[in-house]
Amino acid sequence: MENVTLKLIGIKNNNMATLANPIKFTSEDASERERFTRLANALLKTKYRFEPQRRAIVAKMYIKWMERKKD
Repeated sequence: MENVTLKLIGIKNNNMATLANPIKFTSEDASERERFTRLANALLKTKYRFEPQRRAIVAKMYIKWMERKKD
């Protein structure tokens, strides 16, 4: 479960202290997350050309979307 969260925001080591808001994902959430990130990346590609910045913005968008969906 940790690795899915770490891959989402692009952290290569397993230091959980670096995560501000870790969310646990199941395998069914992983495919939903992949669809969300693929679409968000496509939408933001022209606005944010620098890929690490775009990946961070997409990760934050996904976290906010999950929080809204949970409520």
